[in-house]
Amino acid sequence: MNFWQQNKLYVIVVGAVLLAYLFLWPTLIGEWLAPWRKPVVVRLDRKEFSDLHLKLRSLEDKFNSLYPTKGKVVPAAQATREATEGNEVLLANYEEMHRWMSFIPRYPFRIPDRRTAKNERQRYVSLAYTYARTGELICDEFEIRDPADGVVWLASTRNINVADPYFGMRDMELPDAIEVPETRIIQVALVNELGHLAIRAGVDEITSIAPGEPYPWSAEGIAIATAYPVTARIKCDLPTLMAFVHALDGAHGVVTDVLEPDIAAKAAAPVATPPKPKPANDDDPEEEDDAPADNTKATPDTSPVKLTVELFGKPSVFSPDHTQGDLEERLTICRPADDDSHRLTFVANAIIRRVLTNDRVEAELEPTSDLTFGLDPKPTANTIRRGDIAATRFFLVRSLKVTSVEADIKKDNDGFPEKITPPHLQAEIAVSALQFLKLKLPAKAKGTPSALKKQRKTKKKPPSRPRL
Repeated sequence: MNFWQQNKLYVIVVGAVLLAYLFLWPTLIGEWLAPWRKPVVVRLDRKEFSDLHLKLRSLEDKFNSLYPTKGKVVPAAQATREATEGNEVLLANYEEMHRWMSFIPRYPFRIPDRRTAKNERQRYVSLAYTYARTGELICDEFEIRDPADGVVWLASTRNINVADPYFGMRDMELPDAIEVPETRIIQVALVNELGHLAIRAGVDEITSIAPGEPYPWSAEGIAIATAYPVTARIKCDLPTLMAFVHALDGAHGVVTDVLEPDIAAKAAAPVATPPKPKPANDDDPEEEDDAPADNTKATPDTSPVKLTVELFGKPSVFSPDHTQGDLEERLTICRPADDDSHRLTFVANAIIRRVLTNDRVEAELEPTSDLTFGLDPKPTANTIRRGDIAATRFFLVRSLKVTSVEADIKKDNDGFPEKITPPHLQAEIAVSALQFLKLKLPAKAKGTPSALKKQRKTKKKPPSRPRL
């Protein structure tokens, strides 16, 4: 009792220290006091301490590489800049792809802007469908009679059988049956283009050319274009099939030179001989009437606009062959929009007249590219400029099925050959034409250099380096 009274303070202090020692050091006998097995202040576990120390050093090295204490170049900011520049390159590549690959229907397979009512657009699409087959289009806006542009008529002149002269669209003759005119006229344009390619390649028969319903064309799960599918069935030999498939790639380029009609007329017209001076003593009025009149000024200028187009790559262009008629490769001239919408504006149509080199051709503007609307006194001429885009048709091949057919000879009752069918290939080609969707580029900073500098200063600064 005297011990407690004399050493009470000492016992309390020693007991508290011992209790704290056992609680803070669970690796000895106090582990049951700390079931979470984690030290409050310190724990003697060298392996775990060494692993944590190595991890800390690794994080320090990574942090120092991203945010160095010396120098002005920050790799993190450089990586951000490189990513931004790479994104701009990708958008520029998309723009080029949009320009070269987007299907632009040529005139007259474009509904006039003045036809705003649905029934008016339906009637025009029905007329365009007739034009694709027969080459005749007569309406309030245009009057075109070009049988060489009609697939059915042109195939008959080449002795090419067209098994389905209505191309699976017999209802197009009834305007009221056309539900979406904007889609149907694109399908008509595709049928016309594929028919011309098949005729130009020299197939034996066009069994059918049937368009399908458009569908979204996606990349990485994002819809970037609208695809217009068409399935063509033809009969031909192997070289003709290869020529037809290769022609689906099309060709594209830019206008490098434009020769206006007046310049072309002056270059082609012969130099006029100056009239002889009349003698002073000649008073016979009849001699003056016998002199040939100078009608050079009264001659109307009918010279077409000539273009020089530089094609990219090594395209396969069908050279003009006048012995086979007037079927020549046609170009669609387009111009990118001034904004960043990646939209292409139709300018005019042109026909390739001469192949200058492997990558340069000479073309002439089609007269029908000067559009006349209603009762306007003058046609609306689309001026072609240098740098405009010139492209033939491009089709994305989706599938190709080929079947070989043996030769067949049918004989009459007397045993003489009546009909001979040579060996050929039956090919089914599914293609799509792409129209890329509108894409907006990210807004760029505008203003003076001082304003841009101020804008950069107001940006959120990176977090400061923490203390370790």
